[in-house]
Amino acid sequence: MRKILYLILLLAPFKTFADQNALLSKNQADKAVSYIKTNGIREVILWCGCCNNDPMQKVKIKNIYSRYTGNEDFYEVVIQGDNIVTGIGVNDPVDLSYVWIPSGKMAKDFASVLGLKSEPCSAPFDFDISQSNNNTEEDKIFNYLSEMPEPTVNVIQFLAQNLKYPEYARKNNIEGRVLIQFVIDENGNLIDPKVIKGIGGGCDEEALRVIKKLPRWIPGKDRGVPVKVYYSQPITFKLSNHR
Repeated sequence: MRKILYLILLLAPFKTFADQNALLSKNQADKAVSYIKTNGIREVILWCGCCNNDPMQKVKIKNIYSRYTGNEDFYEVVIQGDNIVTGIGVNDPVDLSYVWIPSGKMAKDFASVLGLKSEPCSAPFDFDISQSNNNTEEDKIFNYLSEMPEPTVNVIQFLAQNLKYPEYARKNNIEGRVLIQFVIDENGNLIDPKVIKGIGGGCDEEALRVIKKLPRWIPGKDRGVPVKVYYSQPITFKLSNHR
């Protein structure tokens, strides 16, 4: 038997993690609807940070309900409402891993709040997406922009060429996904990288090491002006056995 090492590099612009908690049991779907109604939640954020061209939407809820999908015993949750920024109506089934609900001042993915297994591709963030976590204009860091930062290299190729599976993790069959969050500043520099979700075995350090090597980015812009913005990069380490 021959052991092959796989490094699966998951960059935000690829729909890799979609449909985590889109199909639910009837009990799970009903529990989600009940939670929103019982807690009087009137606004949610819909956003998949790992999905291609998926804009962050803050939605004012008009109605939420569960419905049978017609596929075996699966149900889905549907949110009806309006995009608070654009005024465009929303009437879609949702994946609970990418529905962010208010928890104090922070936004947390709904699936995790309900106790479902979830990997939402982003750490909790300020629920008021129009505001920063800082007090001064100069230090403001945005969670999302209409003009997000863009890498100047093919990030998937860069990570594939530079990332190494740690020996300790390989020998001890440690697998999983490391989520790195960093800031792209107004000059396109990658600053303040940190491990948001780790798996140990040297994988966290290796992911962080390679992320730090990425060259300068094209900065994100707010109304045409370069600004600082948070960015998340998931990297999955996986070992697979093949004959």
